[in-house]
Amino acid sequence: MSDDAGMIDKIMMVTISCSDLEVAREAYCRCLFHEVAGEGQIPEELARLWGLEAVAGAEYALLAPEADDRHFIRLIQTEAGPDYRPFTTFGWNAVEIAVNDVDALADSLADSPFAVIGPPCDLSFTDKIRACQVMGPAGEILYLTQIKGPVPGFELPRTGRPVAHCFVMILGAADMDDAKTFYCEQLGAADSPVIEARLTVLSAAFGLPREHRHKISALALNPGYLIEVDEFPATAVNRRQRTGSLPPGIAIVSLDCNNPPNVRCDKVSGLDSPPYNGKQVGFCKGPCGEMLELVHN
Repeated sequence: MSDDAGMIDKIMMVTISCSDLEVAREAYCRCLFHEVAGEGQIPEELARLWGLEAVAGAEYALLAPEADDRHFIRLIQTEAGPDYRPFTTFGWNAVEIAVNDVDALADSLADSPFAVIGPPCDLSFTDKIRACQVMGPAGEILYLTQIKGPVPGFELPRTGRPVAHCFVMILGAADMDDAKTFYCEQLGAADSPVIEARLTVLSAAFGLPREHRHKISALALNPGYLIEVDEFPATAVNRRQRTGSLPPGIAIVSLDCNNPPNVRCDKVSGLDSPPYNGKQVGFCKGPCGEMLELVHN
């Protein structure tokens, strides 16, 4: 870990591009126990910070897990992205959310806007983590994960609620070392060994055998929050997006910072709407083209 350990407090918000905002909002509230925490239009100064002026005025809905005012999912109305297929492009590829009973939750999603693409099973490297993978109404991938017991080397959240918050972001990388260097040196994440794990949804996207093992590394931002770097096959590509618009799928991850980050970024202050509440907001792109907001008092 760098000398700036503890720089990140939490994964505060995940932003998802939606071609049908109403459908996505209703799906998260009805099926995944979220509540509307705010709504409105993206302000011009925020769109300029992202370098996406065309997004100014776009309708958004800010959602939060029930009884949680610290973690959010932001849905933004955006025209459907060109040729987008989950798990085939570099950048943010999945949101991992803590749940209480993954089998019961997966059963409840039958005939819902969330399609189960990977049924519940224990992870290949530990039986203390059980997860399923679903595709949401905007083409976003969610890992719904139940922590059944302690996992040596990690501090992972256990919850009594049906659906809690995002605690891991899955990053698809072309170069494992570049991605790890950025998050460890620029954002103070704790380094972690590279292991090989079975990622069935990733293998399916590239036509690889189900038992194929991929290189992954889980970088701890703070106890209970991680960036999982998955090294993608060489045939993965950069994500295409319409000029001036957000990338399709999982577009932005917002990190709440305890200390000013080392990374150089553009900044804006005075955004009073939640979840910013007047905090300074920085913006940058990571080594895989992923969009990051760095929110700091």
